[in-house]
This record gives sequence, structure tokens and C-alpha cells, in this order.
Amino acid sequence: MSDPTNKVPFPYLGDANNPVVLRYRTADLIMLEAKYGAQFTTEIPNRLSMNSSECMVFCLRSGLKEADGRKPLTKGVDYDDLPFSVQEVADVICDAIAIAITGRSYAQLIEDRREAAAGGADPDPLPDLEMAGSSTEPSRSDTPAAS
Repeated sequence: MSDPTNKVPFPYLGDANNPVVLRYRTADLIMLEAKYGAQFTTEIPNRLSMNSSECMVFCLRSGLKEADGRKPLTKGVDYDDLPFSVQEVADVICDAIAIAITGRSYAQLIEDRREAAAGGADPDPLPDLEMAGSSTEPSRSDTPAAS
């Protein structure tokens, strides 16, 4: 089996000899959806932006993996006293969720974000997920306006 490309480096834990990644498998996404509902791709960023430690820890428990991106990280994490803040890891969590859903690689996400920023577009990958398959154009009446 090849190395999964949808894993995000997580430099806040681990070291050069034992790197840690954040990667959501299908089973992990199901856990997130069960916990935060069908709108989890907007609910999680909202909670993280409000500094929800509970949300951060749940997302980390669901997605932290050893370097291979497959084995859950079970050792070396004290979830009661993490060495980083919610604000420090919020974007990493959202990136990992986005690439798990879209199937893009982490390298593609970084390149897409770079291109979006250069073009003045919003580089956030998650809002686009909620709009998938629906029109972003506002509804308009088919009846001409009276003059």
C-alpha cells in the first residue's frame, strides 16, 4: 500500500525521529460527523475559532497518527496538558479535514492556497465544501420587476 498523501505534518508533537501527522480516514470523518453533525465542516472551524479546547482535543484524538498516516497515535500525548494552544493548531485541523474530504494531497492544498492568495481569493478550503453541488449565485425571480 502506498504512502497516503492526505496527511498534514503536525510539528507540535513528535520529533525528527518520530514525526506525527494529522490525517482523517473515513472512519475518523464519521466520528467527527457523529459528534458535530452533518455540518461538521463548518461547525468545527466555528468552535475552533471560539477557542474550544473540547473540539480541539476531540479532533486531535480522531486524527493524530504516526508518521505512516495510518496508525493512530496512542503514546506520548497528554491531552490534559497539551504543549500548544487551540489557535496554534486550528488551521492544521481544518487543513487535514479538507484534504480528507476532497481527496487532494497536502502538497496540492498548499499550492491551491498559494494560488488563491496570489489571486486575492479566500485561501480557506473548508467553506467550499459546504457549497459543493449547489449554486453560489443568489436566487432571482423569473418575473420581471414592475416599473
